[in-house]
Amino acid sequence: MEEESIFDYSKLKSRIVEKFGNQKNFIEKIKMATPTFIQKIKRGTFNQEEIIEILNILDVPISEAHDYFFSIKS
Repeated sequence: MEEESIFDYSKLKSRIVEKFGNQKNFIEKIKMATPTFIQKIKRGTFNQEEIIEILNILDVPISEAHDYFFSIKS
């Protein structure tokens, strides 16, 4: 059975739509396969380099990484 992430990515998803209109446009920008991105959201397996790249592309300060990648689901 696949493990689900304990993290809440709703703020990340909202920012993606705000900046790119939809997730597809964003995924094309970061040059990641759609299934890979979906699995990373589902499992919470972004690495440090990916987090920094995503924050930069979304114009989010690195100091706010916790809000986008490490908020625990309630």
